[in-house]
Amino acid sequence: MTSHEAAKDSVNLPVSDQTEVDQSGDQPTQRRKKTLFGYVPAESWVYSFHPLTRLLIMVIFAFLPLAVLTTELNVMLVGVWLVLLLTASVSLQRLRLFLPLIVTMFLFMMGTYLFFPGDTSGAVAFQTGFVTGYFEPLMFAFANYWRIIALVFAAIFYATTNRERDIIVALRQLNISFGVVYVLSLAFRSAGLFLDDLSTIREAEHAKGLETGGMSVTNRVKHYVMYIVPLFTLAIRRITHIEDALFARGYHNFEFSLFESDRPNYLRTQYRMRVRDHLVIAGAVSVALVVFYLAFFEGQFRYDQGIVYEYLWSVVKP
Repeated sequence: MTSHEAAKDSVNLPVSDQTEVDQSGDQPTQRRKKTLFGYVPAESWVYSFHPLTRLLIMVIFAFLPLAVLTTELNVMLVGVWLVLLLTASVSLQRLRLFLPLIVTMFLFMMGTYLFFPGDTSGAVAFQTGFVTGYFEPLMFAFANYWRIIALVFAAIFYATTNRERDIIVALRQLNISFGVVYVLSLAFRSAGLFLDDLSTIREAEHAKGLETGGMSVTNRVKHYVMYIVPLFTLAIRRITHIEDALFARGYHNFEFSLFESDRPNYLRTQYRMRVRDHLVIAGAVSVALVVFYLAFFEGQFRYDQGIVYEYLWSVVKP
């Protein structure tokens, strides 16, 4: 194996590892590792890069759409993320989990600029009943929607190919202090445990014969509110256990600092930045600098530029 992780983990896979089963032939096809949003592939080309490289790539390309409002460019960026997900052994079926978010965001943004367009001096795209859609506000909302979707897909790619431990390794590589990394790791773990507790409660309900499929929307809302009490009770109990464990181990006199260099950094000895890591980071930073320069100093990548805008304008122009 050529990856950073695969060589380390192949002899010590966690208990939570699962085997995905091919429904057609009942044959195991892909080993998985438990993570915050479900499972990540046990083997992937992504792991050939250092965890810090993966984190920086996600951050850079998550912020890149902030400088780009041209619709087709952000659509192309989403397409690139989809290709990377496919080649990274991530099943696209997992994207169904994010489908409600994607659809809701589209309806919210387009609805906002449809009913509250602001400037109404431009061309009318359509008019039906008392609703009038103005071209410029709707195009601005459409371009912004794809910008946010590109950002969301950057986060999805990172969350579906990295575990909480990778985030910790990346932060420790930057000499972020142990206290800060420890608090962040607890937060990540708590989020995952919170979802596990919710799943346990719902499975217990199903085991006792409760069927929520036929409930009305109002009853479902009331039902979900009932989850709050057991979930927060479990969370508070777990916090008490963690606090007692930390106190028993002598962690009761932290001196907070964001960075530290004098503390032995075990994780840095286990992961090594290679030439390809430096090349990928340098390439990503270079692309980001060029894009931000063209956007903020040359006026490129506006929402009213590009093929999509020109085509739709040719359809609705007076």
